[in-house]
Amino acid sequence: MLKLKNCLKIQVSLYTVVLTLIFCIGIFLRAKAYLAGYSMWLDECSLALSIMHRGIFGFFAPLEHVQSAPPFFMMATKILTNIFGVNEASLRFIPFFASICSLPLFYIFSKKILSKKKSLLIALLFFAVNFRLVYYGVEFKQYSFDVFMALMAFLCFSALDLDKTGVRKIFLYGILSFTGFLFSLPVIFITGAFVLCNFSDFKNLNKQKVIKIFIFLLPFIILLPVYYIFVLYPSQYEMMNIYGSLWYDGFLTLNLANIVHIIKINLVYFFNQENFTLFTAVLLIAGLALNIRNAKSSKDSMLLCFVLLCAIVASCLHIYPIKERVALYLLPFLLVLIVKPLDCVAFKHKFKSAFAVIFFILFANGCFSYSYYKDFYPQILRKKGDGTKFMQILKANYKADDIVVYNDASDSIYKYNSMRQNFSTARFIQINLADYGKEFYTGLLNQLPKGHTYWFYYPYDYHKKTVIPFVRDWAKTKHIEEEHLNDHSYFLKVKI
Repeated sequence: MLKLKNCLKIQVSLYTVVLTLIFCIGIFLRAKAYLAGYSMWLDECSLALSIMHRGIFGFFAPLEHVQSAPPFFMMATKILTNIFGVNEASLRFIPFFASICSLPLFYIFSKKILSKKKSLLIALLFFAVNFRLVYYGVEFKQYSFDVFMALMAFLCFSALDLDKTGVRKIFLYGILSFTGFLFSLPVIFITGAFVLCNFSDFKNLNKQKVIKIFIFLLPFIILLPVYYIFVLYPSQYEMMNIYGSLWYDGFLTLNLANIVHIIKINLVYFFNQENFTLFTAVLLIAGLALNIRNAKSSKDSMLLCFVLLCAIVASCLHIYPIKERVALYLLPFLLVLIVKPLDCVAFKHKFKSAFAVIFFILFANGCFSYSYYKDFYPQILRKKGDGTKFMQILKANYKADDIVVYNDASDSIYKYNSMRQNFSTARFIQINLADYGKEFYTGLLNQLPKGHTYWFYYPYDYHKKTVIPFVRDWAKTKHIEEEHLNDHSYFLKVKI
């Protein structure tokens, strides 16, 4: 008996040690990226310009540079920058803090869906080392905060029992839910899932419960139409009008090819690997089937099913796409479903157990390959570019007669970094293009007045409409005084 107790203590302590180690790994990966102080890239700089130019209550209007972010998220960032100044650390602090806090939230959430300790540790490990979750923890965009708010909302609604909650508290929950929606748009899907979950419980559905649901939704009924008409719709219209082609394939249809395509692009994006997408999809579908089966007896499993349903309906109605970073809030829910088949393995059934384990090993191989970790931080650097470094060189060496040239893809980056580093000149040229052909671009460069020194500031280049190769080829026949090239970032000092 004594030996049995000692063994249990050893197992418990080992579990605690491994759990603590995983938390430390997750925190380390995020903190290292945050403290690295990477340059701000295009979207971050575009949002930062709104922070610089607007007052704290100015974020309910559509943002500049075809950007979109929840108003309360922007207001909270504005408060931080008023206290600590406009810099990379203060702008990225909320996403970073949300990313750290999401680790314990995900662990608590996964305990509601998964039962075995090994499954909990595996799910948390995948969450801790996921590249997208680490990356968006150091980007001044709302996507990391979306993950945090989605988990927080799920846990709050999971604990909320309408039958045992008074009307006043129900109304307060409604206000808090709408407030959360103003911080993070995907909160509305978790809210919708909670409402559907209560309506689906036909046995306990009565007049009093319907009234409580109505009271809970009252803030949305009163305020959402106003917010949609004056804020969301104008932003959505502008975004889809300009970048519609970018997000259109994130809208679901009844076409099987479209469904397969959306599953594939998201799994490849979320897990940063292509070779094992099929195995990941099999695990996900199997986990979803198991979760649906458990939904009859588990309120948490039912709520998870309705979260996915709300996201699917919003995508089908062209309200909110299920695609890559805007669907990042779904990643915690997908992760537990992927681990779910392993959680349900009973080694008495050898065939089913072997099937689940083999597929899971193949999925894990994509997340724990050498190349995955070798490219972890360099991949972040490639995405961020060298806007800050290039501006430092420009400011230190610029002369009054020099001319600055920057491409349209670097517009926001140039404006943000010039303001951030107090660099100012009236002698600049921004090249905006409708035609990205080499001959057309070279023709524009050949029209630059001769007898001047030019600084080409190109820290970012559109991946599908690159112009940096055109500039490099054009400059080969000129007098190059300084040149820096790093993936999609280019900096050139040339005299013509």
